[in-house]
Amino acid sequence: NITIAGGIDGYTSLTEEQVVDQINQSKPDFLFVALGFPRQELWLKRNIPRLHVSVFQDVGGSFDVISGYVNRAPQLFLDYHLEWLYRSLSNPQRIGRIFQLPVFVCKSLWWKFKN
Repeated sequence: NITIAGGIDGYTSLTEEQVVDQINQSKPDFLFVALGFPRQELWLKRNIPRLHVSVFQDVGGSFDVISGYVNRAPQLFLDYHLEWLYRSLSNPQRIGRIFQLPVFVCKSLWWKFKN
């Protein structure tokens, strides 16, 4: 059996400390963080040491898809592991974030081979 121990939206007026306290008081085994990239990763990095949880998972937009708020990519995109491309084309505000990744990789490689 699964019991939902609680939920807090990303727009809460609670402080980060209060959110951590509420999570710890509910004693969850699993914690799903859906704040979007990179906010959820940064939140987890800051708070994992203070949380008494066995399993952490950043789920990004997964809940949007599961809830039907966002449609899943067509099968062709899924077959070729290009769901990210479909998301970028269907939501142009993501394109800037998508292009940051190859820039980061190129800069990292340049730095590695330069030094």
